[in-house]
Amino acid sequence: MTPESEGLASLVVSQIWQVTAVAAIAGLAASLFCRRRPRLAYLLGLVVLAKCWVPPTWSSPIGLFCWPGQEQGLAPENPSRRVSDAERPTKIETPGEASPLAVGPVDTEAAELEYDDLPREPRATSLAMSLGGIWLSGALGLASFALIQNWCWRKRLGPFISFHGRSPDLLTSELANRVGLWRRPRVRISAAAAGPAVFGLLRPTIVLPAPLLTNRIESRLEMVLAHEMVHIRRGDLMVGTVQWITQIVWWFNPLIWLTCRQLTRERERCCDEDVLALLRCPPASYAQCLLDVLRLSRGLPVLPAFPGMSAVDITRRRFEHILRCPTDARRHTRAGYCLLALALLGIVLPGAPLTKAAPPAREAAGRNTNAVGEEPQETTSQVPQDPSSSAPDDELKKDSRKGNLRQVDDTPRQAAADNPEVEPSPELRQAIDRGVNFLKAAQQNDGHWADPIGYPGGITAMCTLALVRSGVKPEDRCIRRAVDYLRHLSPTRTYSTALQTMVFCAVDPGRDRERIQQNVDWLCAQQKVVGPFVGAWAYPEAEGDNSNTGFAIMALYEAEQAGVKAPAAVWRLALDYWLNSQNPNGSWGYKPQTGGTGTMTATGLFSTAVATKVLDERRPDQPGPKAIDRATGWIARNFSATSNPGSGGVQNWWFYYLHAVGRAGRATGQQKLGDHDWYAEGAKALLAQQQFDGSWRGTGHAEDDPHVATSWALLFLAQGGEHAR
Repeated sequence: MTPESEGLASLVVSQIWQVTAVAAIAGLAASLFCRRRPRLAYLLGLVVLAKCWVPPTWSSPIGLFCWPGQEQGLAPENPSRRVSDAERPTKIETPGEASPLAVGPVDTEAAELEYDDLPREPRATSLAMSLGGIWLSGALGLASFALIQNWCWRKRLGPFISFHGRSPDLLTSELANRVGLWRRPRVRISAAAAGPAVFGLLRPTIVLPAPLLTNRIESRLEMVLAHEMVHIRRGDLMVGTVQWITQIVWWFNPLIWLTCRQLTRERERCCDEDVLALLRCPPASYAQCLLDVLRLSRGLPVLPAFPGMSAVDITRRRFEHILRCPTDARRHTRAGYCLLALALLGIVLPGAPLTKAAPPAREAAGRNTNAVGEEPQETTSQVPQDPSSSAPDDELKKDSRKGNLRQVDDTPRQAAADNPEVEPSPELRQAIDRGVNFLKAAQQNDGHWADPIGYPGGITAMCTLALVRSGVKPEDRCIRRAVDYLRHLSPTRTYSTALQTMVFCAVDPGRDRERIQQNVDWLCAQQKVVGPFVGAWAYPEAEGDNSNTGFAIMALYEAEQAGVKAPAAVWRLALDYWLNSQNPNGSWGYKPQTGGTGTMTATGLFSTAVATKVLDERRPDQPGPKAIDRATGWIARNFSATSNPGSGGVQNWWFYYLHAVGRAGRATGQQKLGDHDWYAEGAKALLAQQQFDGSWRGTGHAEDDPHVATSWALLFLAQGGEHAR
């Protein structure tokens, strides 16, 4: 089974047992405490219906099923090979030893064995397909039976007839006002002695049997019509439809059938209370009316007039409740029931386990740069630098053994020689390893990752870049397959082309120099040179925006460090664009003259910083450094490690924001933004959000894809102690 199918199967199993548990608890509570409280029993049934339709994909501290799950930082066991503690490196390797980005241990041989040579699980897949087929057959069969049953009932009604005695229309209009209906329902009379019943969501119609209008029981007509109108006012037709569909989907669960049966009975008892309160009629008279209607329906097939509704049914419990119900009973649901419903939903709807950081991670926070929490202690060792954040040629030093580039930044904030040697905590290293494992397991046979967003090669390039930055060697089989896949794609979109370029620069810039040059030429050709967005990039269609522009700048800067330079005019236009589009408060929004957000401000800060380096315009009195100071001040004032400042709404872009902050912090050489250690706080927040399978999942477009969110998280975490640069 693929990781996606395994995750879906796990979700389905969790939903089944959680719904079963809620239905059992609700049924027990209704039988013990709600014998004389039909509204409360009905509310419990509605909570069960809601639980049936809300998958357990989110968690809450008050959730009944949200007990703590697997602690973050515990690496999953490799089923094919265990790595002993002695085999794991305890620090980031120096540029002369290995890749400067190898934060966690990556055993290429073991990784290939684990992800490429494990046997498939055809039995599990076959069983899942068989169970799915059985469920689908049952659901379709039950739906067909219900539709045929309803059709038979409608057919039995036959043509409606006219009544020559007292017309019920006038009485219906009067009752509609008293009940509180804004529109009078239609009333139809059937010669087949079917009903009373109500059907029709858009245009409710009450069907009355002709014998009900005879002189013998015509005086009871008001009670019957009031009962059906109360059903309409309460929204029972809509609830009945949901109940009917729920029974079809959950046909295999007997507790759902019992819950729906309870809902139907309690709905009738609630209606009885409302009718007695509305008409203020003697309970005995109302009970006798129902008995008379039941006598008329004797011998007729028990067919529903509407999904979830039932024919007249007088049980001993209902009869006793009517006789005991006072005529001044409340007609409407009390506010207390609404509050209780919200509380119950908050308890039973969340179903995902809570995640938390392991205790050792918190204990190590005060001792370690990569542990989340306090400031690191200073030593005199240096930290290796990511090639993607290197300075221009006059500030680069090349390691003679591996050819890795390191940046020597002359920023006065912190000298490179003062940076501590990084010994990442085991929890951080294991979290990265788990994320790497998740991405590797999700890779397809041809080397790509699924792309539901619509940017050819974009997600594949992002996942590949995250793996390389996390320490996976270019020689690893998963990297080779991914790069081979990307080499067959031509540039068509700014996002995906930029990410491909960064992958080629990070893996083997010598071999892929021609492809890097091709992508750089394409990106340069897409830069806007006329109109209001001169210097920006777009999708490439439509007008420019700061997100596409930021990705293009990242790719051009990576290519610059790999020796493939863009024309100075391109950098000039790009820097002028960022300078001219900055808001007075120092922020940037998605487009010029829009409200600033953390994501776009960090992207603008990075882009301005690297453009000033490439153009060598870093004197404090020049526009670039001034814009950098304003942007840094805005981020420092609005910094948050748990949300994207200024974003609001459902789409928060949190993972994108953290990655942008990381790149901006490295490009400007700032370990802190104001009083915030951006790496320590961001790492702490990410460790708390990692899922049990090693992935991260966000909300909204793109970040709800675990491959995207996990890649952003790894790209941030894999920076390790380099944030001190």
